[in-house]
Amino acid sequence: MPALAVLLLLTAAAPPEVPPPEPARLRAGVELSVLGLPAVSGLYASVLPVLSWDGGEAFGVELGAVLRFSGGGLRRVDWDSLSDFGQLLRELRAGTEGGPVALHAGALGPLTLGTGRLVRRYDGGLNPDYHPAGALLSLQAGAWRGEMLATDVLGARLFAAEARWDLGRALGLGEDRWTVALSGAHDAGLAGGRAPVASLASFETAGVLLRGGAVALGALASAGARVAAPGLGAAAGLLLDATPGGHGLSLQLEGRFQQDGFRHGFVGPDYELRRFCGVGLAGLPLQDERLAAGASVFLSAQWQLPRTAGRESPFSVVLSAERFSSGRWDADGALSWLPGRGAHAFALRGGVTGLGLPGVARPWVLAEGRARVAPAVYVVASGGTVFFPETDGASGGSTRLRPGVQASLGAGFDLAH
Repeated sequence: MPALAVLLLLTAAAPPEVPPPEPARLRAGVELSVLGLPAVSGLYASVLPVLSWDGGEAFGVELGAVLRFSGGGLRRVDWDSLSDFGQLLRELRAGTEGGPVALHAGALGPLTLGTGRLVRRYDGGLNPDYHPAGALLSLQAGAWRGEMLATDVLGARLFAAEARWDLGRALGLGEDRWTVALSGAHDAGLAGGRAPVASLASFETAGVLLRGGAVALGALASAGARVAAPGLGAAAGLLLDATPGGHGLSLQLEGRFQQDGFRHGFVGPDYELRRFCGVGLAGLPLQDERLAAGASVFLSAQWQLPRTAGRESPFSVVLSAERFSSGRWDADGALSWLPGRGAHAFALRGGVTGLGLPGVARPWVLAEGRARVAPAVYVVASGGTVFFPETDGASGGSTRLRPGVQASLGAGFDLAH
């Protein structure tokens, strides 16, 4: 927490941002680093060639893949399935946010559908042996908005969608007054390691209670269920959005009920681990876990500094926690810092699952940073926990997680035109 306080003071006291130059349209580069994976076989040399084209706000594409070498050979497990070839597409974006059509494909970072009823801050990069390319398609037509997610466009994995109808806009009362949404998710479990199938559906209604100046207070209610499996859930809560002085502040507080196989935010930040082990390192996958009927309290808070000249916020932080009536805690968070008008970038994310349950709490943390030291040269570093899914033949073919740590250090060189 002292480090966070220092970061807040530094960013709050920073001088006004100078508008950045126009983004480079064509960029080519290579990143070289040494990656340590003690849980596997020590050190790897890592090479990342990159070629990108930035066509402005409405289009961009970046190609490249991390090539890991050990003992003179390529790490085979990084390329042993069709899904792994998806990593060649690092990013593809077409359309603009809030426009009629917008597509984002490639490596999926933390993303949420709607208010997170079924998909909340999903991160597709936690399985070190699985490197898919996903896609998120957003559609907007009048009072209707839809989002469709595929976490692996080359494999049968997780598919999710949400359709939201803005009743206020449809009735001419103003946008975002009251909305209803229907969402669904299905995990076929056939890529990135086999795991049980799971299907869920949810209905939500949300509306604005009070709005004044830079503050809006809303409420929501939802109900959900597992499909073709036992599990029910319901939730009610409050939403607060405020923009004091251009700062962004969002709060979400919910009282929840859930039982059997249903979870609110079923597809969460560490879902790529929980699909093998719901809690701990060996045990039932999330899809097969069954909870006794009980209540929980969920709180999420997000804050970010004002954006400047169309850039991302130079500093943002999000924290979420859920406390169950059984005494269990699940929590996660992320921090992003972009000092120097975006010349440097630092990120920290992590969480814990099953805190309060004896012997099964599973924490995870990942940190990464890059700093430009010359116009065409930058240094990179990363580190954190890592979990390798593997089949345990002694327990009838069930999957367990083998824990370890990873760290890398390197440099990148790029040219832009």
